[in-house]
Amino acid sequence: MLTRNEEIYNARVEKGRTLQSIADQYSISRERVRQIAEKLERQKKRVKTYPAVPKRVDQIDWPIRVFNCLCNESVDFLTIEEFIEHFKTNDIERIPNLGKKSIQHIVETIRSLGHDFDPFFAKRERGITKRKMQEMKRQARRERDESIWQQYNELRKYDYIAEYHKVTIGTVYNVIRKMKNGG
Repeated sequence: MLTRNEEIYNARVEKGRTLQSIADQYSISRERVRQIAEKLERQKKRVKTYPAVPKRVDQIDWPIRVFNCLCNESVDFLTIEEFIEHFKTNDIERIPNLGKKSIQHIVETIRSLGHDFDPFFAKRERGITKRKMQEMKRQARRERDESIWQQYNELRKYDYIAEYHKVTIGTVYNVIRKMKNGG
C-alpha cells in the first residue's frame, strides 16, 4: 500500500496530473504538492545499489553520518584492506562526529565481510587514553576554527570556507561569530 506522499508523487510525476488537481484531491496547497514531489524525487535519486561483495569502503551501505565522516577523513575511496591498514596506524576515534555507536557499526560491518578489524590497535600501541583523545579532538577543532577565522579575515566567502573545511555554512557562521566575541 502506498503512503499519501507516494500517491501524490505518482499522480504528479507518473500520471502527469496538475498541481491544482492533486491539491484539490488531498486538500493541500499546490506548493505543498510540489514540495512532496520534489522531496520524493530527491530520495529516489539518492538510492544507490551496492555490490554483494564490496571491494572498496564507498561500496558499503553506511549510515549517512558514518559515510560523511569517512568522506571527510578521505578514506572512502580505499579498499577494505587499505582501510584496515590505515586504522592500524591512525586512530579511528579522532575522526570528528564519529561516536561509539558509529565506530561499533563500522567494526561490525567490516567483520561481517570476513575481515579481522581492530580499530583501537593504534590507540593501544601509543597508549592514548580517552582524556588524551578528547584533547586531541578539541585541538583539531581549535585549529579548524583558527583556519576558518584566518580565511574570514582574508575576505573569503562563507561558501568557499565551508567547502574548503567540509563543514556547513552554518558552522562557518557560528565559528566566525564565536571568534568575533573573543572565543
